Amino acid sequence: MLGTRRVALEMSRLKRTRLAVVPACVLAVGLVLAIGAASPPAVSAAGDPVIAAAGDIACDPANPNFKGGAGTSANCRQRYTSDLAVGTGLTAVLPLGDNQYECGSLQAFQQSYDPSWGRVKSITHPAVGNHEYLTTGGTGCDASNTAAKGYFDYFGASAGTRGQGYYSYDVGSWHIIALNSNCGDAGGCSPGSAQGQWLASDLAAHTNSCTLAYWHIPLFSSGGRAAPNSQSFWTALYAAGADVILNGHDHTYERFAPQDPSGRRDNAKGIREFIVGTGGANHTSFTTIMPNSEVRNSSTYGILKLTLHPGSYDWQFAPEAGATFTDSGTAQCTGQSDTTPPSAPSGLVAAPGQTSVGLSWSPASDNVAVAGYNVYVGGNRVGSTAATAYTASGLSCGTSYDLAVEAFDAAGNVSSRASVTAATSACLPPPLFSDDFETGDLSRWTTNFGLSADSSQVHSGTWAARATSSGTGTPYALAQLSSGQANLYYKLWFKILGQGANVVDLLKLRTSTGAALLTLFASPTGVLGYQNNVTTVSTYSKTTVTAGAWHSIEVHVVINDTTSQTETWLDGQSVPDLSKTESLGTTPVGRIQLGENITGRTYDVAFDDVTVGPNRPAP
Repeated sequence: MLGTRRVALEMSRLKRTRLAVVPACVLAVGLVLAIGAASPPAVSAAGDPVIAAAGDIACDPANPNFKGGAGTSANCRQRYTSDLAVGTGLTAVLPLGDNQYECGSLQAFQQSYDPSWGRVKSITHPAVGNHEYLTTGGTGCDASNTAAKGYFDYFGASAGTRGQGYYSYDVGSWHIIALNSNCGDAGGCSPGSAQGQWLASDLAAHTNSCTLAYWHIPLFSSGGRAAPNSQSFWTALYAAGADVILNGHDHTYERFAPQDPSGRRDNAKGIREFIVGTGGANHTSFTTIMPNSEVRNSSTYGILKLTLHPGSYDWQFAPEAGATFTDSGTAQCTGQSDTTPPSAPSGLVAAPGQTSVGLSWSPASDNVAVAGYNVYVGGNRVGSTAATAYTASGLSCGTSYDLAVEAFDAAGNVSSRASVTAATSACLPPPLFSDDFETGDLSRWTTNFGLSADSSQVHSGTWAARATSSGTGTPYALAQLSSGQANLYYKLWFKILGQGANVVDLLKLRTSTGAALLTLFASPTGVLGYQNNVTTVSTYSKTTVTAGAWHSIEVHVVINDTTSQTETWLDGQSVPDLSKTESLGTTPVGRIQLGENITGRTYDVAFDDVTVGPNRPAP
């Protein structure tokens, strides 16, 4: 049966295409299906379909006004608004978010929404609201409702891909888009976000003569609850020639004249927005009347019915039984989609690093607006940005790359690419010595005097080294370098787990025959210091070391007799007191030490990720 209806729909579309010149139009209501995800089936009906929409619908079952679903005269009217949709020949029902209070748990949906609006669940295509994401405040509102679980459980595939809440489908000749205005929960709403890129692709892929979109939180409203998070939706839909946007959130009814994303009236190409937060929960009031607001009501529950003609639409607000307010009208679809691509970015400049290339360029231009830029490395898109700069990272050192940037607009039009070729900086030579201790022992060291492999205190990976002494032992290790080094960097990570009232040595630089040159230590007062072992003078810094936390320590020495130089960094920050001229003799460093070789000291220190070489290690 469903396949037959789809064939009938396609035949109907073909007939309309052959027999009539159809004005192009787009109606935007705020729901959208994710690309690549299983989409709800296309909706078809004989003649011009009628759809209905409203948001802010079903009271929490624990609400004192709920009264078993009967509600009161002023609140919890979900049963009576749903009566307007049941058995009335509708093709689709569009709940506009906050469909179930307080948090949209599955339990609340089953007890309140389902006996009312659930009666038209088979033709329902919902948008998700902010209340559906709550985890406190009502029936079933706890951590089990994280990520709007109750909402997605209740509506299933009709709500789009779980975790996204945006999707699209067709009703008659119209294209319908549902979006998620809870941007933080949807992974973003900007043009560069997954949802923004999906919307641009969806609009570009569907050339229906009319399109409709819907979501929960409005960009424009006189009720005081509008928010700018859907600005990018408006920009994309306006560029694509959309006609109507449906929202809720404010528990009122409001109709706007056609306007652009900045709120300027635009009778030629503007989008008409309806606020339909009248699904039954309760009413809110108007605060500041917005420009282009044409009709408002804050005291009537009901639904908005839209008849979708091939090149136009009719609207009618249907009030609940006994109420008298209504609003109706008709309008043509604009049919003015944006097909003009932006200009190409200009002045593309590359700034290579060792494993990245920074790109910058001058802005592109567009007949509507540039939405962002795609960046390519070797012909593959690696990212998008709304800025005019981007860093392509994760590259190989000493390698040439072809890089390109293109501009795109909200309608999905793409410019030609600006290109540049750049080579990353040459690779650094490998370190002279390194040990991440992932061998599970200290076999990389020339001699080990009691350091132990340890898996309980690790900076990275699975293994580290541990030096523990109660005052009698001297656990340390030595590594003999392949040749003497007059210019050397020594970096390691350490964590002081315990320390007596004594200095504890962390590392030591020696000559190839074992003579000590420089020892870096942590003092019992918690500051970092070192001893020049040639002059036997100790220097204490003002830089403190936090016990029980991992720190990186780096020492750079240049051996040049009385003008030898030292540089020291703790956690990547320079230690000025330990970065100065020293007299270290003329014999280069030929051996490095890890840990303490002096007896009578108490300590417990973990070490990890040792690197020694002629170049400063990467952060």
